[in-house]
Amino acid sequence: MIEQTEALRELKLIRQMMQLSRGYSGRLWRFFVIWGALGVAACVSSQAMLYVGRGQAIPWVWLAMFGTGFALSALAGRSDELQSGVASYVDRVVGSTWIAVTITVGLLAFAAPAAGGPFLFGAVPFVLGAGYFIMAPLLQSRSWLGGAAVWWLGGLALIARPESSFVILAAVMTATQLVPGVVLWRQSRGEGD
Repeated sequence: MIEQTEALRELKLIRQMMQLSRGYSGRLWRFFVIWGALGVAACVSSQAMLYVGRGQAIPWVWLAMFGTGFALSALAGRSDELQSGVASYVDRVVGSTWIAVTITVGLLAFAAPAAGGPFLFGAVPFVLGAGYFIMAPLLQSRSWLGGAAVWWLGGLALIARPESSFVILAAVMTATQLVPGVVLWRQSRGEGD
């Protein structure tokens, strides 16, 4: 009897986690828009700096983008937590995944060149693609798999056409972050959010 009660309790917990993961995607629009808008702005600024011969300032643009993105994401995440009253398991897993992805991207983009290593800009989309791939089963959404494929194809395009890297990256960010962010925002407004 005790084993059956325990099994029912665990089944109920699993069901709750699945329901939370399904509803979670609707709250992600803020993060998509934050990182997509900042990323596209950083790409446009970087391309403009290359055009006017100020390429040495590009790392500062990206450092500012990462700092602003982290700050705004923290505020958006805190807002979600305050509205719901708790940080669910899904919240913690998603947050941890994207913090890890963002730190890895920062290390590839900034720490490697600062230590005298190669500029690993072309590796960034592959890391982001892995983050999207991880989210697909967690959030029970195949669209995340499509996002992963777009990031991975974008990485291959960056390797093939490094001279167009900021244009390619802006296109990928628009396709995988800005457009989904606006769609999710519109859907959340339709649900009375």
